Amino acid sequence: MVGLVVTLAGCGDPDTKDTGETVVDADTDTDTDTDTDTDTDTDTDTDTDTDTDTDTDTDTDTDTDTDIDPDPSLVGSWERIVHLGEDSFLVVWTGTEDNTCTVVTEDEPDMVCTYSALSGVFSITGDACEAIIGNYTYVISGTSLTFTRVTDSCEGRRMALPGEWARVE
Repeated sequence: MVGLVVTLAGCGDPDTKDTGETVVDADTDTDTDTDTDTDTDTDTDTDTDTDTDTDTDTDTDTDTDTDIDPDPSLVGSWERIVHLGEDSFLVVWTGTEDNTCTVVTEDEPDMVCTYSALSGVFSITGDACEAIIGNYTYVISGTSLTFTRVTDSCEGRRMALPGEWARVE
């Protein structure tokens, strides 16, 4: 309940006689506020992560904590079809644990080479180009090996080696 008391004292009007009358105005207010908030949040998050890892690191000898050359993941046989103009031929490259390798093609004698494969860097010498060293990078992903030429002045190797190879089982 809110009460208002007003005293009328002429109110500045010269024709009004000051009666000293007190008027009480009683005003009763009742306020009722009812707020009802209902929030329902449903969040559904679905995350799908697909990671493809590419192995370019080198295994480390646990006894000496040094990198192993050649990279054990490169040891074995790999093949690819090389296209030269209208001709195509199968090439098989085999690397061993003692850093020797062979390259076998359909109509050519086997070529013998030496190589180093360490931390994604591949160097090869021998075969048809004798003392010329070819430098490449390599990436192994699953059963796929990709060589990319950095420097190599051996024409035959520049045509045969770069590209994607498949592991021979």
